[in-house]
Amino acid sequence: MNDKGQNNFKLVPRHEIANALGFHPSSEQSRVKQVTFLENSPRYHTYVLTLWEERSLDPTKPAVWRFRLEIPRTGQIRGFATFEGMTAFLEDQMCDDDETKSPIKN
Repeated sequence: MNDKGQNNFKLVPRHEIANALGFHPSSEQSRVKQVTFLENSPRYHTYVLTLWEERSLDPTKPAVWRFRLEIPRTGQIRGFATFEGMTAFLEDQMCDDDETKSPIKN
C-alpha cells in the first residue's frame, strides 16, 4: 500500500486474464465439442486453479499473488509463487513426451 492507503498493484479485468490464459466464452455446442475432444484425446490434464493475494505486514512491500493447481482425481497439489512459474509448469506438461510421469511433480 502507498502512503494514502491504496494498493500498489494494477487491477486487470477478468476477461483480460481469461484471454491471456486462453479461455474464451463458449456456447453450449462448443462445450460439447470440447468434452468430446477430451474424451478422444490421448493426453489431457485437468487442474483446479486457486489463486490468492498475499499481503505483507510491512506496508512498504507490495502484495503478491500465489497460485495452486490441484488434480481433482488424485488430490495432488502443486503451489507456485509466481504466475510465470505456473505457466512454465503448464508449458512443460504440454511438451512432456513421457506419458508415464505424474502431471504434478513435487
